[in-house]
Amino acid sequence: APGGPFLDLLGGDATGSSGGVPRHQFELEGGMFYRGLGFRLSGSYAGPTTVRGNGLPGSSELRFGSLTRFDLRTFIALDQQKWLVGENPGFLKQARMSLRINNIFDTRQTVTDANGVVPLRYQPFLIDPVGRFVEIEFRKLF
Repeated sequence: APGGPFLDLLGGDATGSSGGVPRHQFELEGGMFYRGLGFRLSGSYAGPTTVRGNGLPGSSELRFGSLTRFDLRTFIALDQQKWLVGENPGFLKQARMSLRINNIFDTRQTVTDANGVVPLRYQPFLIDPVGRFVEIEFRKLF
């Protein structure tokens, strides 16, 4: 708004507690599906950011480290696997097994203040309490 404050989000200003805006950020996704087998890989990268303190006592500059994350999903349509079901899939008709791994390498963002200390609010297990997540799913349509 005219006359309002100017925020330089790339220069250390922030609008919330989730960190500044990274100068470099990208995402990738890819996958393949063939004869009832498939996989999908996705990844993201966000560069490091800095958030300046507001000048009040106790506030300091925060440094948010870069974060790279990969997720994987594989699946198999069981009724399309002749080696498994033969010519009659029976119960396995329209059944699918999948394996999903989120945050494959269990990466967590590091946050430090001007003294190199991790503030209590930004402990890695408080920012991302789940970390790596592995799920095996069996789906059957009736």
